[in-house]
Amino acid sequence: MGQPIQVEATTLGDVVIFGTDRSITGQDGAVYASREEAAASDRFPALLALRLFDADSSINHVYVASNQVVVRRNG
Repeated sequence: MGQPIQVEATTLGDVVIFGTDRSITGQDGAVYASREEAAASDRFPALLALRLFDADSSINHVYVASNQVVVRRNG
């Protein structure tokens, strides 16, 4: 607890893949296509997605699985 998480980002067009040095979720992925979908859950992946949607209004998709977070933005 209290240890920093190392994050590497890879950009592919409108998509950014964030890879971490530790698992964020289990093997089952969580997909959120809107802020409202993320706000409907209290699971950690949903809370992370909610913060991302709040940070940038052009985000239209967040996928969280294992040690990766995939974020897609409009344009």
